[in-house]
Amino acid sequence: MKSQKELTIITWVSFGLLLLTCLHFGWFLFESHLYSIIAGIILALIWAVDLFFTIPLNFFQNIVLRWIRTDLGTFLMIVFISILGVFMVTWLQISINILLMLSATALARLELQTSRFSNWQSFIILSILSTFGLTLGWVLNYYFSVDHLEFQLCFPFDLGCLEIPYSAETPPAQE
Repeated sequence: MKSQKELTIITWVSFGLLLLTCLHFGWFLFESHLYSIIAGIILALIWAVDLFFTIPLNFFQNIVLRWIRTDLGTFLMIVFISILGVFMVTWLQISINILLMLSATALARLELQTSRFSNWQSFIILSILSTFGLTLGWVLNYYFSVDHLEFQLCFPFDLGCLEIPYSAETPPAQE
């Protein structure tokens, strides 16, 4: 058994997968028109997921089992799962991105657990990786977005610049 905190190659690969999935999700979210409004909500949800993966299971199990044992709790759980299923089918691309992020976070958490990191250290590492990946995805999409780049041909000696449109019409084929 390990007695020290050791990061192996597999741990770094799982960190890379988490960073890559968060980067992809950030890239995908930036394409939305309301990304500035959604940004805070998504970051809060990512931190909540990281916290969920790092809290002790006994604490969560007692709360959920106590709530599910009642008829109202069971009914509300079934309604919630039904609404979640409709959401997942309706917005399949968002659902796939979220499921990828959840699985990458779970993999990174398992690697941190086998490396003997405490719950709070794991939460901080997962939160930093997730936040950095999401922010990097937003920044890269903004930087490489075609709408923000301008193509110009500038002549030397301040003779001016010609703007080159990105989507110019293609000439008809010669027959």
